[in-house]
Amino acid sequence: MKKPFKTEPGRYGAQPMSRDAQERKRQGNRDTPRDAKGRDGARDGGRDGGRDGGKPARSGKTFDKKKSFDNPRRDKSFSDKPRFDKPKQTQAKPSFDKQGSAKNPGSRPERSVHKQGFTTRPTLRINLGAIKANYDRIQDRVGNAKIGASLKANAYGLGAEQVGRTLYGAGCRTFFVATAGEGKILREAIGDNASIYVLNGPAPQDLTLFFAFTLKPVINSLDQARIWTNEADRAKHAPYCALHIDTGMNRLGLSLDESETLSKNQALLGSLGPDLIMSHLACAPDANNPMNAQQLDRFRRIAARFPVMPLSLANSAGVYLGKEYHFQLVRPGISLYGGQATKKANNEDTEPVVSLMAPVLQIRNVKAGDTIGYNGAFRADSDMKIAVLGAGYADGVPVAASGLSGSKGKTSFVTLAKQRVPIIGRVSMDLTIVDITRLTKPPGLGDWAEFRGENLTVDANAIGTIDYELLVRLGDRCRRTYQKG
Repeated sequence: MKKPFKTEPGRYGAQPMSRDAQERKRQGNRDTPRDAKGRDGARDGGRDGGRDGGKPARSGKTFDKKKSFDNPRRDKSFSDKPRFDKPKQTQAKPSFDKQGSAKNPGSRPERSVHKQGFTTRPTLRINLGAIKANYDRIQDRVGNAKIGASLKANAYGLGAEQVGRTLYGAGCRTFFVATAGEGKILREAIGDNASIYVLNGPAPQDLTLFFAFTLKPVINSLDQARIWTNEADRAKHAPYCALHIDTGMNRLGLSLDESETLSKNQALLGSLGPDLIMSHLACAPDANNPMNAQQLDRFRRIAARFPVMPLSLANSAGVYLGKEYHFQLVRPGISLYGGQATKKANNEDTEPVVSLMAPVLQIRNVKAGDTIGYNGAFRADSDMKIAVLGAGYADGVPVAASGLSGSKGKTSFVTLAKQRVPIIGRVSMDLTIVDITRLTKPPGLGDWAEFRGENLTVDANAIGTIDYELLVRLGDRCRRTYQKG
């Protein structure tokens, strides 16, 4: 039994009528006889019900349900069933193929094939379970050394909060970010029981974040050392820091002379309170490059000038150089996210993590001689069938992946219907065009085309870039879905 509808506090009325009931009531009122003044004479208790005792208004006609009204346009007898309630026309239910695409009904062959409820928005599928599996495999490889995960640039574009919590759950307690702002986001996601190092070091406008969120600066120069100590000396509980020594990359890091000066300045060193000494390998992807051994030797000699503390040298590629590069902490990045860290992919055992999925928005037939895309960058040599995909350079598909007529560069491909199809024409902001002429079965509208996935490094090599760049350029417009396994 339905409860009465509460109209006002403390007062209850009848249950509100549904839309269908209201419509039937309106239709019934149209068929109700009225008097000369337009008043309803067929309703008891109406406006005149009290005065006329519920009698019909004097309209000169007698109301009879079983007979039709005196209306020349109506020759059917009156029925209680509303006029609008016509039998519904039955429609055939759509059927679907194995890929989930709707099949054409036999009676309407001209109808286009598409997935029901598909979207024009691209989707990023991020497998958090694969990130955890990659972390575990790296840990097995480095043995007793700990892992300090690199979550720079929003965890390489995959989401620092989600990735940070996944790695924390896997046992990671040391993280590296580029800026204090990134450190703040990560700290709020994983809590206080972890070390977060800021690789770019301290700067005056960022000092508040370092202290408020217990972020550890990486000291890259004597100038940064003084900036940090001036503020740390005034604080009751200043965070520890790391010392970054440049061993040959000539990027950030204390130079050889600065390292020697700092090692002799015990007062400055004591104010800094370092708990880690680190450097960065420049040529680790190439295991045969002699610079790897040179940097290893320099790092050992310079670190020996400082008090004993944990050392860190190896990045993702450095993990595969051997145990002597591992020290007490390794700092993997791209390997966690499914990219290829070295030149020998067969030596690596990480899983792909991310796929950029773009829906098929339109299928077109192109005649020989027609141009495709901006600037007529591609001209069809023969009749073609093409598909327009709903993702472009705003979503992480570089313009460099465009397929141009007569181009001598490598062709970029996309996975569609489990086959690799080439990109043709210039990639635009929101759209990418692919050649589907050779597909045995054309895709339907809404079917997904996959960028990246297991072909992340292949896609990067095709346009002369690195898989790092393809990941961090993934657009914020994409809908993100996270999978735990």
